[in-house]
Amino acid sequence: MQELTAADPILQQLAQEDQDPEVRRSALAKINDLTLLTLRASIDPAAEVRDYVHNRLAVLLSGQAPDAPNLEQRLRLLEQSATTELLQQLVRDGAEPELRLAALQRLNQEALYAERAVQDPAAQVRLQALAQVHSLPLLEQVARESRKRDKRISRTARERFESARQEQQRQQQIEELCDAMETLRWDGETGPNAVRFAKLDEAWLGLAEFAPETMRARFQKAREAFNTNFKTSAARRHARLDLLQRVQARLQELQQLEQYDPEDSGLQTFLTDARTEWDALGPADDAEARRLQRDFEQVCGQLHEQWRKLGQHFAQSRRMRLTLADAEHLLQRSGQVLDSDVTELEQRWRHLPRLETKALQTELEQQFERILSQLRARLQRQAERKEQEQEALQTSMDELEQALNEGELQQALDLQKKIKELLEHNISLSRRQISQVEHRLQAAAGVIGQLNGWRRWGTNQAREHLIENVEQLLEQNLAPAELARQVQAARMAWKEMDSGGVAPRALWKRFDTACERAYEPCRAYFQEQAALRQQHLAERQSLCDDLQQWLEQTDWSSSSVDWREVSSRIQKTQQQWRQIGAVNRAERRAIEKRYQGLLQQVQGKLQPQIEQELARRAALIERARQLAELEDVHAAIEEIKQLQVDWKPRVLAARRREQRLWKEFRAACDAVFARRQAAQEAQQVERESNLAQREAAVAAIQELAALHGTELMQAQAQYQQLREQWEHTGPVPRNAQAANERAYKAACAAFEQALQQQRQREENAQLEALGQRAQICQQLEALLTAPAAEVSAALEAACSAWQQLPPVKPALSKQIEARFAQLCEALQADSEEARQALVQSLQAQQAQKRQLCLRMEIAARLESPPEFAQERMQYQVARLSQSLTERSARPTAENSTAEAQAAAEEWFLTGALGDEQAQALEQRFNKAYETVFGAS
Repeated sequence: MQELTAADPILQQLAQEDQDPEVRRSALAKINDLTLLTLRASIDPAAEVRDYVHNRLAVLLSGQAPDAPNLEQRLRLLEQSATTELLQQLVRDGAEPELRLAALQRLNQEALYAERAVQDPAAQVRLQALAQVHSLPLLEQVARESRKRDKRISRTARERFESARQEQQRQQQIEELCDAMETLRWDGETGPNAVRFAKLDEAWLGLAEFAPETMRARFQKAREAFNTNFKTSAARRHARLDLLQRVQARLQELQQLEQYDPEDSGLQTFLTDARTEWDALGPADDAEARRLQRDFEQVCGQLHEQWRKLGQHFAQSRRMRLTLADAEHLLQRSGQVLDSDVTELEQRWRHLPRLETKALQTELEQQFERILSQLRARLQRQAERKEQEQEALQTSMDELEQALNEGELQQALDLQKKIKELLEHNISLSRRQISQVEHRLQAAAGVIGQLNGWRRWGTNQAREHLIENVEQLLEQNLAPAELARQVQAARMAWKEMDSGGVAPRALWKRFDTACERAYEPCRAYFQEQAALRQQHLAERQSLCDDLQQWLEQTDWSSSSVDWREVSSRIQKTQQQWRQIGAVNRAERRAIEKRYQGLLQQVQGKLQPQIEQELARRAALIERARQLAELEDVHAAIEEIKQLQVDWKPRVLAARRREQRLWKEFRAACDAVFARRQAAQEAQQVERESNLAQREAAVAAIQELAALHGTELMQAQAQYQQLREQWEHTGPVPRNAQAANERAYKAACAAFEQALQQQRQREENAQLEALGQRAQICQQLEALLTAPAAEVSAALEAACSAWQQLPPVKPALSKQIEARFAQLCEALQADSEEARQALVQSLQAQQAQKRQLCLRMEIAARLESPPEFAQERMQYQVARLSQSLTERSARPTAENSTAEAQAAAEEWFLTGALGDEQAQALEQRFNKAYETVFGAS
């Protein structure tokens, strides 16, 4: 077996078919056929053989065995079949980087990737392994463990770790913003959520580009939900304000009225509908809605109270008008007016409570005085008429006697009746005068009786007709009052007939019976009315008893007296008194006098409290007027609101005084609120003006950002002025603030970016110009070793080209001019020693040029040739050490572009010989330069 080769069929047969496991193992130890080994590793019956083959296969695949197949064969087998355990072993032990990379690609073990990113000897494997690491802890572990092994791996891992962590934080912030927006609800204009919404919206603008589509949709949905909630709340707020203004307008209408019929249901319907409409707007779910709720309840209460006061005023004025109507009725009544009736009317008027409305009180008093004057004039006329009647009485007696003498019965009867009426109403005659007249009447009556006998027959016929009319009254279904009037009229007519002679008794009996039967229904009605008036009298007496008992039992000197309750009870008592019906005229005066006396006593007890209450509210009015002059409008508004709360009366004065005080207080409050309104309007105008200034500044910055070249560079001072103008401009309207700030930041960013790009273009142009001059210097440096015949023409051409080149900045111009001048001087000199000295100087600068090339490659992040790896590492370590010890803040240590620019400037200023080494450096430098600054 030792003489057999690996390709010998016998050896392969032994490896597969020999019964002895040891023989098979020995045969397999000489075979390097990966396919056969893979097959035996899976099907060999002996476990020890399979284990050995596994190990043998791993050694061969890793390339560590001398007889291992070539890399292509091993890679092909790796692609066809390999266990996870084998792949892990190859990742760690594979001889070639390509093999380890292939094994890495077949695995999906992030921890193993992290391990190889740190420990693998090949940079490309480490980079590939690092590319497969995504876990933050593993990235942090790689960055930490490779810090001293591979700076590039450490830096890349650190950058990816920071980037991933930032992305994770951004996603967490995005999630938090979505959660916050979803839970945000509108809580009114004065609530904190309006400001919070703006902050969330502004925060989202900075993260929206990093958010997944699902999160964008989620945030937008939550934002739209908040806006919908805001619009709904705003609609409800406008509806509440509109309804509140309508109720306030109705209150103002009532406050301007002098009286209002309490039986008019229009106001109650309005209040009911207003409350129903208010309740339909839903509960007050924010501070503004709750404030409106309180205002609405307060105005409704004031409206109801004003309605009650107007009703009370209406009742008082109604009593006065009823008294006026009674006076008018007395004035219009036929017959005599008694002096006692006029006196009773005056007393009734004096006991009526005075109205709070001065104009109406004056008007009614004038009407009463007018009627009273007419009644007094009528009494005067009645007195004068009595004197005339006395004279007429004597004249009528003379005429009566003359008519009897002439046989004029009807004239005599009329004169007899007239004389009797005069006797009944004329009480100013003396007894002697009355006796004389009666004696003469008696004499005349005998004569009249004789003449009247002839008339009696005709009168009885009229009586029969009158009886028939009375008997028919029951069949007419008349109202009790009308029926009583008809019966009374019939009796008066019968009495008139009796003046011409008494009716027969039977006829009178028949008439009287008919009248009694007709009047019977009226009797029950009038008895019921009389009983009702007695009941009203009892109710009024009971009310007076309660009032008197309350007056006597209350310790009015005690500090525990609830004067608000006293005022309320007085109002309630007055209302009850007005609601009780009428009483008999004879009893009305006494009960009214008692009631008014008791009421005046109680009101006398209450009057000092009323005066105190009026003084308290007068002080509130004075304070409200002072607040109108207070500079701090916000403090004035807060205090005026408290004054409105404190205004609620403890006891009520007369309505006229209450109304006057309320108007004064309302005017003072309105003055304060008018100041707030004016301040808010002025503030809004100022904010709009500020917004216009800020928008103008933003527009100007946007125009500056669109400039190019020199104009852009010259616009920096103007840009700073515009920024200061924007920063120092006052506040703007809240709804435009966020958008204006975003526009401002975007405009500033655009200008800064344009300015940075312009600066970079100028720097690049300077480098380009410097590079062109350096190229001419290189051409001259190549002439240092050229034959003298070639130098003259080339030098002349170089000087001509030098003059055509664009200028460079002074700091560089001085050095590049010195390099050019030194070369020109050396080439123009006849001394070979001068040229050799310059050549030696240029040769000494090769090391500096190599370092500059390394610096440019580092800035461009390009790999340096392997032979310069150690030098590059030493430079990087030295630079890092210097930055740590000196804590240098040079741009070259912080910014790769700045470092590349510095290296390029120094490269162009440093000369070198044009040998092969210098050309190789030039090629490397140009490649790195183009990577950083772009192709020239």
